[in-house]
Amino acid sequence: MEVFDYKLPSTLDEIMEEQKSLKTEIDLLENKVEQQSRDIYVDLGKANGEHFVRDSALSQKAEDDRLHMRSELTQNMNDIKSEILNTLKTQLNRMDRKIRKPHANDPNADLPASCAEAFDMYGTTESGIYKLYLPDFELPPFEVYCLADPNGGPAWTLVQRRMDGSEDFYREWDDYVAGFGDQQGEFFIGLDKLYALTNDQPNELWIQLEDFEGEKRFAKYTDFAIGDLDENYALKKLDGFTGDAGDSLVEQKGCQFSTLDRDNDNDESKSCAITYNGAWWYNRCHDSNLNGLYIEGGEYDYSDEAQGIDWYSWHGHQYSMKYVHMAIRPKAVLG
Repeated sequence: MEVFDYKLPSTLDEIMEEQKSLKTEIDLLENKVEQQSRDIYVDLGKANGEHFVRDSALSQKAEDDRLHMRSELTQNMNDIKSEILNTLKTQLNRMDRKIRKPHANDPNADLPASCAEAFDMYGTTESGIYKLYLPDFELPPFEVYCLADPNGGPAWTLVQRRMDGSEDFYREWDDYVAGFGDQQGEFFIGLDKLYALTNDQPNELWIQLEDFEGEKRFAKYTDFAIGDLDENYALKKLDGFTGDAGDSLVEQKGCQFSTLDRDNDNDESKSCAITYNGAWWYNRCHDSNLNGLYIEGGEYDYSDEAQGIDWYSWHGHQYSMKYVHMAIRPKAVLG
């Protein structure tokens, strides 16, 4: 369902045609799912009747299976509709920015709102620093590192990177809100910007990991967003995991962001940020700690357990990654 060579419509006629095409796509998809649902109900009904004739116990099992299947189909249909709505929101946001008349006093109105748009606007696939602008949020234009997709898809916006231990990530709240570091090297984009980017349109998340033995693994999530300052930048959306690194972020879903001077975790006995030398969406405390200490060599002593850049489902709590990045991009459009 992803289309990687999508181009923004440039005229009103093209926009109307694109909206019509999207509606047709949605209708076809819903009709297909509904027809499959009807076919399954018919088959299960026949099976149910046959089981009843043979054995009432088997008949009851068939009825239970039918109800379970119906529940699964309903959930799948709701998931598909949610996916379509998120994708449509992304598409409409892009269209809106394309046709919106720039404010006479806003010289930044023509800047892209994501790295995917930047690559498309400038006709490039070169990773590097680009300037973005989100007019619906109280932020001036800001620079980001745009990373070309290794599979030729839309570009990613890097929001965090660890690679050599040159930057201190054991920082206070204000630093994490504003962002810090060198975007060509180690950095954190800032919670204000991350909130704006993930709420301007639906985004997916890509976490890339590498250990000191040179092995690489990843975790991706089809939905990712954080809350605003009033919500302490809580990890509000995190769904659709895929990857070979295991899911070590789901434990943090719904948790607020914590730093050494702002304890928002769910552990009443201690500050997770201080205990584990980091800043993260700590629960009680964590399965991942990507802003933890950079520890050369990977493995470290039990006395320092969980203080490194760890991803529990891969190397546990006594191994710190050599490299990690977190990157986001608007969800791909239907095609």
